[in-house]
Amino acid sequence: MLASSLEGGTPSVSCKVYELRKECALLGVPASDSGSIVWVTSPAEAKAALGQGRLAVCGSLDLLAAGAALAIVSEGGRPSIYISPANLAKSQAKLSDSVMKIAKVAK
Repeated sequence: MLASSLEGGTPSVSCKVYELRKECALLGVPASDSGSIVWVTSPAEAKAALGQGRLAVCGSLDLLAAGAALAIVSEGGRPSIYISPANLAKSQAKLSDSVMKIAKVAK
């Protein structure tokens, strides 16, 4: 799992789409309307997630400046993970050691 622990309990993915929530359940990933891990696609969503203490994951390095903690982007056709240490700390999430080993710190 991406996040091994969050303050206050087991991490769950924020998902409001029923079909996707079912897919998460099949993979053994807890999902709810107000999960502690949320995918963001805009600066407003990133800022809101940061304010709520949620781990915001995105697909753009630009959203790290807006409040996302982790970005998964394509570099040379391969996935790369970037983190914002300040936003990660505010999310109260502890990323797994395997993610921290391969993640790059955003500048």
